[in-house]
Amino acid sequence: MHAAVTDSSKDAILNKLLECKQDLIKGRDAKGWTPLHFAAHNGNLEAVKKLLDKDKSVAYANNDEGNTALHIATAMGDVLVMNEIIQKFPDCWEMANSKGQTILHIAVDVERDVATNFIRKKPWVSRLINRKDNEGNTPLHVLASKGRSGLHMYPGADMLALNNESMTPLDILNRKIAGKELSLDKTSVYMQAQRKDDPDAAKTVQAVYMAAMEQRIESLLTQRLTAQFEQLQSRMSQYMESKGLEVRQVPDAVSGH
Repeated sequence: MHAAVTDSSKDAILNKLLECKQDLIKGRDAKGWTPLHFAAHNGNLEAVKKLLDKDKSVAYANNDEGNTALHIATAMGDVLVMNEIIQKFPDCWEMANSKGQTILHIAVDVERDVATNFIRKKPWVSRLINRKDNEGNTPLHVLASKGRSGLHMYPGADMLALNNESMTPLDILNRKIAGKELSLDKTSVYMQAQRKDDPDAAKTVQAVYMAAMEQRIESLLTQRLTAQFEQLQSRMSQYMESKGLEVRQVPDAVSGH
């Protein structure tokens, strides 16, 4: 049955197996994958429908990594299969794998934007956005680790949440932008201190922190442009000297001096 669900052209074989060997639905391979896992992985929507109609329990079956068919479909970015499973089994979205990852963790981690947006539009996303995996990372921590901005696009997300390394999503994004490991600065420490005492103050500091990050990016860009300009200016001077031409100081296009 595992082989039958990998290709939609084998529907006739699958139908025969479902009729005569229904117990194979719960069969597992060496890695704990059921036929439903395979159908989800291969995007065989019709096979997914047939398997779920015959045995609802397989929707909750985990493989050796703790992934359900919904986790697999999410990793593949297949929203049609995701939608089919969620429609029939609305509570499947709550399940986490052996790493503590929900479907939102997975969608963000493998950068399946279509799947991520699909989940974001669901009313229950508020119950996933701040869920932590085994390393204490929320989906925002994972998003930040990819060096991707857009943290503000997740209403209700706790951007001050600490993972097991006592880092917030903003700390991780800042480290990613800087391109090196950074210790927690005073702003971040202050953000942590405000977590329970004054939520409004924390939001204010958060805004300041984001502005500081933007300033940091602008500073890095200016440094790079300045270096490139100086290199070009040096080459021009060398060329003019080689031609016996008078070398004149060119105004600094970056700083304006």
